[in-house]
Amino acid sequence: MTNPLYRDMANTDFMTELKNRNSYETDRQNLDAKKKWNGLTVAVIDVNNDRLGHAVGDDCIGNAARVLQSVESQKVTAYRYGGDEFILLLENYPEPEKLLVRVKEKFAKYGDK
Repeated sequence: MTNPLYRDMANTDFMTELKNRNSYETDRQNLDAKKKWNGLTVAVIDVNNDRLGHAVGDDCIGNAARVLQSVESQKVTAYRYGGDEFILLLENYPEPEKLLVRVKEKFAKYGDK
């Protein structure tokens, strides 16, 4: 018997509450096993906040996570892959380019502050 709390902790990034790298790897393996590659879009997002220091960097990571959480749906899953790198996994999402433009616009609003 497994403890659901430990399973959640193993698959969730504590800082952002997004799914983590372990969860992404598991989800990708499951998609591979089902051979569900058609209609799959993987977007890798690197926030590049390495030069800003820890406090500002943590705020930047939190803001990025909120932007990505705002676009999550049954067809869109966001992951914090590590550091300031994120992944969006889109399954059968119509016109994924439009979603990625929207994400970029939301990120730009934080850059204006």
